[in-house]
Amino acid sequence: MASFPYRALDTNSHEIRILEFSLDIEESRGVGSKLKPRFRGTLKHVSLINTEPYTALSYCWGDLSSDEFLRLDSEGAQVRSIAITENLHQALLAVWERRGEKQELRIWVDALCINQSDLYERIQQVQMMRQIYSRAEEVLAWVGPIAGTAPSPAIERSLRKMQMAIHQPTLSADQALSSISDSMLKSEDEWDAMISFFNKEYWRRVWIIQEITVASTVTMLYGAVEVSWDVLVPVLRSLVKRSAHRLGEQGINMGGIGASHLLRFREHWIDTNKPISILQAMTWTTHTKATDPRDKIFALLGLCHDGFRIVPVPNYKQSLKSIISEMSRLSFSLYRSLDLICIRGAGTKSQDPAEIPTWAPNWPSLWSSPYITSLEKLIFQSPKSFDFDPVLTTSTTSVLRVKAIYVGSINRISSSLERHTQSTQLQNSPKPYIFSTENLRKELDGATKEHVRVRLLIWRTLTMDCLGVDIRADEIDECFTSLWTPQGRGSIYNTQIINWLDSNAWFKIGPWTIREWSQLQARVAENQGVWSSSFLRPMAGRVNAEITERRRIEAWDATNQALEHVLGSGMRLAEWNHVLEKRPKTVNFMIGLVNPHTRSSDGVFFLRGCSVPVVLRQIASDTYQVIGGVWLTDRYTGYLEQFREKFDVPYRAEVVVLDLV
Repeated sequence: MASFPYRALDTNSHEIRILEFSLDIEESRGVGSKLKPRFRGTLKHVSLINTEPYTALSYCWGDLSSDEFLRLDSEGAQVRSIAITENLHQALLAVWERRGEKQELRIWVDALCINQSDLYERIQQVQMMRQIYSRAEEVLAWVGPIAGTAPSPAIERSLRKMQMAIHQPTLSADQALSSISDSMLKSEDEWDAMISFFNKEYWRRVWIIQEITVASTVTMLYGAVEVSWDVLVPVLRSLVKRSAHRLGEQGINMGGIGASHLLRFREHWIDTNKPISILQAMTWTTHTKATDPRDKIFALLGLCHDGFRIVPVPNYKQSLKSIISEMSRLSFSLYRSLDLICIRGAGTKSQDPAEIPTWAPNWPSLWSSPYITSLEKLIFQSPKSFDFDPVLTTSTTSVLRVKAIYVGSINRISSSLERHTQSTQLQNSPKPYIFSTENLRKELDGATKEHVRVRLLIWRTLTMDCLGVDIRADEIDECFTSLWTPQGRGSIYNTQIINWLDSNAWFKIGPWTIREWSQLQARVAENQGVWSSSFLRPMAGRVNAEITERRRIEAWDATNQALEHVLGSGMRLAEWNHVLEKRPKTVNFMIGLVNPHTRSSDGVFFLRGCSVPVVLRQIASDTYQVIGGVWLTDRYTGYLEQFREKFDVPYRAEVVVLDLV
């Protein structure tokens, strides 16, 4: 079919096109008595400054190969048949069937109202998208047709049940909405049906976020079923809450429900009027989809208070690499922080600097696999800001130039936790060595109080200090002491954690293996009178045995959850010799948690403007790739303060300028 001769829009008047369409009787002929509806429409130019009421359509384009068409004219232009997708045709049909007495409908549809072959117009209309949907009298969201196979019939029944419940005369609107959520989710069939509904392809389209968020009234169309967005919200909230509790996954999406991110956007935009940053928006939408990956950014700009400051113009002539590089550099300067430099993701594929510079957040990786490490989750939640611009003025779109101090080189690194699969099995468990772990107490010579402190640091690092305030110190100590013993092995319920413990039992930190460190405190206590859980055991006999057992179970539950949270996110335990000024009676090595792509011999640096140390990999003189951030327990705060003091002293030899690529 020939392309349509669009007339140019007047950008000074904020013009858009509105489709006025009706049933095309001439073309709506089928075989025999069956009528195949087709439509005919006219594109009218209107100004958003002052326009008559119109409806905006939110939908997925769907499969582009289709034999559907719409006969179109543009205020006097020759009528032409324009190809449209099957999904758009079905959406227009659903809209038409709810028209009531109207013989013609006014609607805004992106595929028809924007000249898709005009790159300049697309850029200009993208910038107006928020106004187009916010000024619409109603936004109709076409989720899709109802298929004849499962789970579509169950979804239809559930949605119709909502329609009936909201119109009960004996209940207020709030009571009806609460009743819908409570009653529906008591049934596993309805639970599964609504999970399937909210995971439809429509909900994962990135452009619908803005379309639904800014709309004053949203009506969802699923086949012939029509439900208000406000009716769906309490059900969606309950699904997200239950699903998140069940899954407990390490990704950034809320509970694995495709539509869950819309709750956050609507809450910020409508309910609380809280500003949304581009970082928040991109974090919430890693699981969404777009035909053009650049739309994963452009579709969010109109919702974010800093969107057009960080990406001034949504330019489709600009490469994805250039867009991410430029927006990252601008955000580092705008928010005076390099913390986002640590966002690499926990996917199996490391970042290719030919695609995206390693100093920019690895968004393409997060889009394909939205798993992040526990440290990255903390950074996403609360990046730190400083009182200076950390980006040196000689930086470019491909090279980030920063000030840094070398801390040390990675000596050893533990293995990663194997991701759960159906084939995950114990590796010849139980290992014979666990029966002799307690004998190690007799073999550890030369232990000092400083070593006892290091032992505590190892355990606090391995659990990222997230065992909880309700767990006593002696209970925490007991768990670490027992990890590589038969008693402790029976208290670990995750086979992946057991396999990790077996694989890393001989991981060396300083003079001893981690398994030996677990037994160290008891040995020191016997020789020097240092506090130990072994001294506290007799006290247990003075308290109720049932309470003691309950607290022991709670301590092990906290231990299991902490290890799953940390190791399950992909983080690895690392040890390196530091080059800081050595304090009396202290060890010269440090321990921390690092990104899964870290290697032995990678360097640990402190960057001016980054709140955590960073692992860098040298590729040339003073040129490095970013591997990820380092989590250190707060017991290392004193060491970190040494770094900050050195940055403030002019001409310190330790401070160097690095090029990150």
